[in-house]
Amino acid sequence: MLLPILRLLYRYSPTVVFLPATFLFLMLAPGCSREPHPEQRQADSTLVLARRVLDGGDIRESRRLLHEAIVLDSKHDRLAQLGEEYRLLAGIATSMAEFDSAFYYLDKSLEQFRSLAERPLVRSITLEMASLHRIMGDERRAFTMYTEALRLANVFGDADGIREIQWAMLPACRALDEVEEEGRIISDLLKAYTALGDTGSQARVYIEAGLSKLDRRDYESATDSFLRALSLARQSHDSLLTITVLVRLAYTYERAGKSVESFQTYTDGLQRTDVTSNAGRLRDEMLIRVGNTYLRGGLVQEAARFYRAALPTTIGMGNKLAEGYLFIQLGHCELSDEEAIKKYQTALELFTALSFERGIAYAELSLGLAFWKRNQFNDAQSHLIASVHALESTVLDPAINDLYRECEEVFSRSMGAPAYDSLIELLLQLGKLEEAFSYTQRRDGRGIYSILGALDIQTQDERMNALLARCRRQRGLRIGAERQHAQLLAEGPSHKQMLDGVQAQLTTSAAGMMEAATQIAQANPVF
Repeated sequence: MLLPILRLLYRYSPTVVFLPATFLFLMLAPGCSREPHPEQRQADSTLVLARRVLDGGDIRESRRLLHEAIVLDSKHDRLAQLGEEYRLLAGIATSMAEFDSAFYYLDKSLEQFRSLAERPLVRSITLEMASLHRIMGDERRAFTMYTEALRLANVFGDADGIREIQWAMLPACRALDEVEEEGRIISDLLKAYTALGDTGSQARVYIEAGLSKLDRRDYESATDSFLRALSLARQSHDSLLTITVLVRLAYTYERAGKSVESFQTYTDGLQRTDVTSNAGRLRDEMLIRVGNTYLRGGLVQEAARFYRAALPTTIGMGNKLAEGYLFIQLGHCELSDEEAIKKYQTALELFTALSFERGIAYAELSLGLAFWKRNQFNDAQSHLIASVHALESTVLDPAINDLYRECEEVFSRSMGAPAYDSLIELLLQLGKLEEAFSYTQRRDGRGIYSILGALDIQTQDERMNALLARCRRQRGLRIGAERQHAQLLAEGPSHKQMLDGVQAQLTTSAAGMMEAATQIAQANPVF
């Protein structure tokens, strides 16, 4: 099963994409035979084979075939085919976190479809480019692209295009806290879907509104939005959509301190998953969140019951992230230190094999605190240092309502401080003052870097500005690679080539960030 980023590329069938260009070519080329040239037939069969190979997970062979088709189609100026082939290459590059290549191929695809005046395809590719910027953490650039695309759609009176762009804009509005623009978009979408009688789409609009209010910790307003979404989802008779709303509503109740309502809503959602197909991931998310609620309250046996219920289907679906986090959460529920350590070590081995640094940091932190509890200070120090180093290899800050962030926060609040603070406290307890001071500086430096990384700093020195821009670019590449890596692991990676490619990009982007940071420090000690 291909990732969503690749499935998006099949929204336009070969018939829809290719027939207009073929028809124009035959009509505008005097004296041309209607019989396709042998090289054109070869290009078409190569493209079909490339898609089939891609669906089977052979990325390298699919790339080779797509480049072969591009050579053949270029000879005959088959613009629509070239646009589709470049777009497929861009999708592969994105899935493997090769973002510079993805932008290059999308530019090439855009060039072909602009030549054909295919406005819907031009718009769609523009949105893909904006989405890439969002993946890399550059929400402002994405928002600018959305705004310009929306202006053009309004100029041409393209109602479908306007709605497509507005949907894409909502997460960017949320990330940038563009409250007024978001309100206008939500109002426009609700008017459009109300006029169409589309209750399912109305429900999805209210979900987006609820998520924004949830991010702003306005739980009362978020609850109201989700309740309206729930009513509309039920009217649409969309079971999966109804469960999706119930998950968000239950989480909001829990955050608002309404535990009774939260449990009742989770119970409703879990009962519905028993009779709804394709609801496995939502079911496991609910089980994990309920387990976290019990763990937060110190009811470890109840928490373990829900974690164990989620584990078999999580493993069956190949969700490696959830599997690793479940082992750690189950370790927190163990009354025996030895059994807890075994589960932490199982998770650590899993995350190490996957090169998932955030999970490694969490497992190492859990082990460090477990050994500290047993007064095994050397082992505790070793694991806490490993946790800090793994944490320093990550850049991406997870969303507020991220499931795995919640797992980490439950542990931090109930059983110890985060990695830096725990290590510093242990070093102070052991009398290692210089080391404690060193890690205090590293903790504070990481906090400053996270803040500065989100800012577009400009100086009077053009060379320094170029170095800062390069560092931001490398940081964006790293953020994007981390996002793609997590997505692959959560989706159950059946495509090993993709995972290998993303892991290679993680290494490359880390080296690029270090090199850029070193150059900045050498150019100006203030930075």
